[in-house]
Amino acid sequence: VLHLVDADPDLWRLLLRDGSALPLDREDLYARLVQPAFDQAIAFVRSEIGDAPGTEARVVAAISALLYLRISQWIYGCSPGGIDEAAFVSVAAGLLERGTS
Repeated sequence: VLHLVDADPDLWRLLLRDGSALPLDREDLYARLVQPAFDQAIAFVRSEIGDAPGTEARVVAAISALLYLRISQWIYGCSPGGIDEAAFVSVAAGLLERGTS
């Protein structure tokens, strides 16, 4: 997720800063840009660990946390709560591992 965001940071910054001012349908933009990342991640995790109860919610929560991590770093220059990036990513990954036990 972080590599995806880091691959085109200008696009993500534009969306964060001026997304509501863009002459585009925001729902369509979300459906084309953001939702596919969630769908692909959910499908990947299901293929790796199966479809345990709550898998979709855990994947969405992990991705959302990672997106907010990057947004916080861009806007405030630090990770949420001052948590080091590696530790933050580890905890986000842990959300996915809960369904495997």
